[in-house]
Amino acid sequence: MIKAVDENKRRIITTVEAGGPYESEIEMLRKALKRLKPQKGLPFIADKGYDAVDIIESLLDSGFEPAIRIKEIMRMSIRHPLRKLSNESWERYGKMSYRVEQLFGSIKQKIGSSFKLMREDLARKASIACVFVISVWYLVL
Repeated sequence: MIKAVDENKRRIITTVEAGGPYESEIEMLRKALKRLKPQKGLPFIADKGYDAVDIIESLLDSGFEPAIRIKEIMRMSIRHPLRKLSNESWERYGKMSYRVEQLFGSIKQKIGSSFKLMREDLARKASIACVFVISVWYLVL
């Protein structure tokens, strides 16, 4: 799920990608980014699981400012210039990442973290429908 926060701090879900059990979240993000309309200068905040260079390039091509936390260890610094750029943006916008976690927590409290359905296609449709309803709920508030 990709969520935006507007100037009035309203949370807006812009696109959703549903996958099967144990499906790669990175691959689902790549699919979702292909459907996302360009957004000039808007920060894209994500944690360090999404720090692949091709994702950062895709975000820049779409006009986003990538603010993805980069995996870093004591003996190895960040080398790639796009990853450095993303990490610098993370330092500026990372404190707002709690809004993303807050949304996922709200969704899990309201509908749970899984659907007990025999058919995977119905579970995907149910999850997308729930996200849509929650998105409308956030717009109304």
